[in-house]
Amino acid sequence: MLPWLLQAGPAQAETPPIRLTVEVNWRAAPGVILGPRAPAPGGVVLEVTEGRVVQALAWPEDDDPTGVPSLPSPEPLPGGAWRIGSEPVGKARARIEAPIQASMTVRLGSSRWTIPLLSLLDGPQATPVDGGTMIEVRRLPWDAIEVHVPGDGTATPGAVVPVTVGVNVLAPEPTQVDLSLSVRLRPIRGDRVLWEDSRRVVVPTNAGQPPGLILPVQMPDEEGTYVLELATTWAPRGPQADSSRLGRWWRRLRPQQPPDGSVRRVSLTVLSRSGPSPPGSAPESGAEPAEVVVDAVGLGRARGIRPRPEGRAPADLPDPESPWAVPIELLVDPPRRDRHWTLLSRVGTDSRPLREAGPEGLSWTAAPLKVAHPNRPHRLDLEILDGEPSALSVALIAPGVRPRLLLDARGSGGRVEGAGPPRVLSWPIWPDASEPVLVVVNRSPDRPLALGDASLVELAGEPAPLKVSDPPPDGGRAVALRLTGPGDLDRFGGLSDDGPDDPLSRASHLASYLDWLGASAVVVPDSPADRPIRSALEGQADEDPIGPDRDGVLRSILDRQGVELILEVDLEGVSLPGLPPPGSYEAEARGLVRLDGTGRAEAGTPSYNLLRPEVQRALTRHLLAALEDEGAPASSRPDGLLVRLGTGPTLPGRADTGFDDETYRRFVAEAIKGASAPGLDPTDPARFASRLEYLTGPASVPWLSWRSRQVGEYYSGLASRIAEARPGVRLLVATPGLDDGPAGAEARRVDREGLSPEAAWRSLGLDLDDWPRGDGPAPIVLRGVGARPVGLEHDLASHPALDAPLLDHSTRGVLLGIEDAAPRSSPLKLSARGVGPDPGADEPFGHALAALDASWVVVSSPTASGAEQAVRRFSRAFRALPSSPGVPAGASTSGVLAREISAGEDTYIAIANDTPFAVEFSALLAAPASAPIVDLAGGTPLRVEAASGGRRVSVDLGPFGVAAFRVGAPGAHLGAVSTTFDPAREEHRKEIARRLQELASGGSIARLNPGFEPEAALRRAASDGEDSWTAAGWTAEGAGGPSVAIVSDRPRTGRGSLLLIAPEAPAAASSPSFAAPGPAATLRAFLRTEPPDASVRIRIDSEPGASEPVRLAADLPRADRRNWSPLALRAPGLPTGSSSSLRLRFELRSPGKLWVDDLSLVGQGLAQARSCLTAALQAYDEGRYADFARLSRSHWVEASGGPILPGGATSPSPGSAPAGAIATDLPERARLR
Repeated sequence: MLPWLLQAGPAQAETPPIRLTVEVNWRAAPGVILGPRAPAPGGVVLEVTEGRVVQALAWPEDDDPTGVPSLPSPEPLPGGAWRIGSEPVGKARARIEAPIQASMTVRLGSSRWTIPLLSLLDGPQATPVDGGTMIEVRRLPWDAIEVHVPGDGTATPGAVVPVTVGVNVLAPEPTQVDLSLSVRLRPIRGDRVLWEDSRRVVVPTNAGQPPGLILPVQMPDEEGTYVLELATTWAPRGPQADSSRLGRWWRRLRPQQPPDGSVRRVSLTVLSRSGPSPPGSAPESGAEPAEVVVDAVGLGRARGIRPRPEGRAPADLPDPESPWAVPIELLVDPPRRDRHWTLLSRVGTDSRPLREAGPEGLSWTAAPLKVAHPNRPHRLDLEILDGEPSALSVALIAPGVRPRLLLDARGSGGRVEGAGPPRVLSWPIWPDASEPVLVVVNRSPDRPLALGDASLVELAGEPAPLKVSDPPPDGGRAVALRLTGPGDLDRFGGLSDDGPDDPLSRASHLASYLDWLGASAVVVPDSPADRPIRSALEGQADEDPIGPDRDGVLRSILDRQGVELILEVDLEGVSLPGLPPPGSYEAEARGLVRLDGTGRAEAGTPSYNLLRPEVQRALTRHLLAALEDEGAPASSRPDGLLVRLGTGPTLPGRADTGFDDETYRRFVAEAIKGASAPGLDPTDPARFASRLEYLTGPASVPWLSWRSRQVGEYYSGLASRIAEARPGVRLLVATPGLDDGPAGAEARRVDREGLSPEAAWRSLGLDLDDWPRGDGPAPIVLRGVGARPVGLEHDLASHPALDAPLLDHSTRGVLLGIEDAAPRSSPLKLSARGVGPDPGADEPFGHALAALDASWVVVSSPTASGAEQAVRRFSRAFRALPSSPGVPAGASTSGVLAREISAGEDTYIAIANDTPFAVEFSALLAAPASAPIVDLAGGTPLRVEAASGGRRVSVDLGPFGVAAFRVGAPGAHLGAVSTTFDPAREEHRKEIARRLQELASGGSIARLNPGFEPEAALRRAASDGEDSWTAAGWTAEGAGGPSVAIVSDRPRTGRGSLLLIAPEAPAAASSPSFAAPGPAATLRAFLRTEPPDASVRIRIDSEPGASEPVRLAADLPRADRRNWSPLALRAPGLPTGSSSSLRLRFELRSPGKLWVDDLSLVGQGLAQARSCLTAALQAYDEGRYADFARLSRSHWVEASGGPILPGGATSPSPGSAPAGAIATDLPERARLR
């Protein structure tokens, strides 16, 4: 019967093709978990019978169009089909042209699913296929309405915008319908109708090009983003005499259906080129207060009415500072989350702090907040009652369909003691969700965190901008905020889960934040415009195809605010114009990528070879193209271009790569100059091996020098090309940091081998001393440094060997937080970087001004989120200084530097403290008595006193503090400079000397009482009358009740030794955890046993879950050990990371007793630590206090027993127990009776 129904009626003509937009989604079927697997052979293929796929786009799971460029692009196949994906899970959208009776087929591997296009008119269609995958196809909900506007989606205030609307009604057969169209214009946040129109028309169905209606939309006078809501309904006009049997059958199956319809919401932005309308007058007395607390929750109080979940969750790595994944339960929609949160809420009514980090993860707590007016400026206040604020991670999360981080920040400041007043931390935010979730995490490995109240305060206006003195004539120095992470802009609102986004609010909030922070520039990624993506598929790819481009609005607002815009170009894995892809066979065969000693592309991700002229020309074209945006006005185009050296083809790479035939020939001709060199024959199969041996041996020095000169010449020429093509645009280059690529690997290798860190730069082809000097345009060189306050990253950030090469470049600066931005992840992860306890937040800024005399300071957003107050303190003084370099006032080596900068009729004085100690700076100012002195820093008041020969100026500088003042006279000069340091400097020296003595006596376990002296132990009663003490941190393991203690019976030296009693075997004495002493170490100790020939085993084990597991064991030969016997064992293969922890175990393999004394574990890492501490004491004696502080905080010193903090305090290593600590399950502050 079905063939008869499908026969055309007597009057039916051939059906014309229609167009519709579909979404294909393939995912795991309900109840099925898809494990990691290879993509299906051939991928996911979409084809249409009797028609074609016009265009297809891969689409992100979160429906954010900005993620489309990062997805593989669908590709057409022979025969009209399209491959729309290759991963096991994905989504794609496609525009289809075919007759309404046609069908579409989706192929996934060997599975095929064919569905009629007519079935999509009833709703989404889904079916499971082989392998547990579910395929769903639907017509996009807004596809029936087509909207087009001229221009870029923005309009001037009061303009009339012609909006063209077409309705694509689809039916089983061509007919006509009565259509009602209603259009309303309203603010994006509100329901007030500003303009509306309605029409009733008759339109044909199944029209390939639906007829359009032009609506003159009157835009408001106020600047803002507005939503244009289009709602349509239609109903058939009645049966047609010439309808087909199929049409009549279709209508009988759907009797008395309500009218069909569709709704679409698009956005238009009113943008004034001159700025928003001036605000109204200030409120009179009795008006609403400037700030309103809209919600508050007591995080330190007993549980209240609202559920407050808490728990522990591990970080990505054993390091507590690594990214931390937000528990998925906190991302649930508000209507459903109470049920989930009840299972996670705390038990009992007692108030307790967040526990310190442990093997089971980081402690966290969460609470819901209410936002009365989303997308308005707010401030989040959080009280700290006790603990380390710098170990705090705080986040504000918008849950639901599109979860995002509205705030990802860190605390800052010194330790808060419970007896004192609470410390209040604050962050400005612009939440765009009505019910966000506050999450607080304690990352401290050794101290709980007690919290007070958390308050969300709505502000009457934007945060007050930082007050900076009038800039000098040349514009002053620059502080830039780097926003290159995928979620860095989420903090500034403007997103919506149920409608168009608001790019204008986001851009305006960012501009306000920059003013509040004191930043004069912003670095953004060179990302593709999102409007062409939204308007793809003939304007149907996204619900809002006409709204303005997000980046375009951002650039316009920043330009209007006078903020410089810098584009950062990501070159990792990019295909350069005119060249084959770097991973292709052609690129390898032509030698366009870096080749190794086998003649093949280097392992990992292949990258172009910068030494090839073709690559240099293509890279230049690519970078110049990033500066060209034909659709943007000239005023909103970028002011600079930032290139991070070390990523992609920006440097030649390791010295053992990059010697293809052409590059090697040029090197020999230009550097060797006629001397004989092996491997010149391009037909010799062994030429690459010969070149490798030659270039890493006899010719290594000329090879490294030639490469670095080539790099310098290229970037100098690139700066000239940019200045010629785009006058006023500057090139910024940032030196490599400690990343996971070749630059990081070389830095770690150089550190392990004890070489100077600039050798790592040189091995990659970067030597700033070889860069050309001249009067032409030159790149601004930024020193790329990491933000971590500890470890090798911190050592490199302040190393003088890496600072010195920049001093010959007139325009230089610092890029703080050089690390690659983490990709947007699911679940969300907190990745804001801590700056450590005071004065960690100020250290990179004080060092930048003191050591580099920087004119640019660029701070990455994850770093700034943990150091906002430090950035504000620094910006106030730094931006008021002229950009030209200063002249040092005297030859000071103490770490406190003053510089004089002449600018017209004024002289500027900049003072910076490059030490972690407070200091009083005093100097004699030689200037006319009538010359005014203006304090530019606005912090500690500048003291001016009359003195013989001029005026004496004095100022108190905190650790790594800065100060600046302006003298209203040219040629002012500082003399008789003196500095008076805080007594904490001497206490710090004593602690260093104490640590050096410990390392000389006990190695890496010096802090674990290796001599087993009773002063560090707790006296306990003994039934046999022998003096006995609890061995702090040592534990007894095994059956039969073994025990371990410090006893005074016949110690080898001192007054005690460690005793293990094993009633049954095996039994062991296990030490507290300690830091690994290096890649290899020697264990020394003295042992005696009872019985004398007892079986003994020595073990060194890593902590459970360690990234570099260690399992070392040695069985001692049976011998007479009734008296003290020496032991010396070599321990190879130990982990090299400073965060790696080990445990030492002495095992008795037979019942008896074992005594241990004079224990030591010494390795290369401890030799490095002793060397650093010795050099630190020498620097102190010579008055080089900045070097003294830097060397004493080396990562080698930290690995030897924890960092030595300024002021004499010592922080234990992660996972190690402090000396004298006793493991107990009793509550805190409990006392033994």
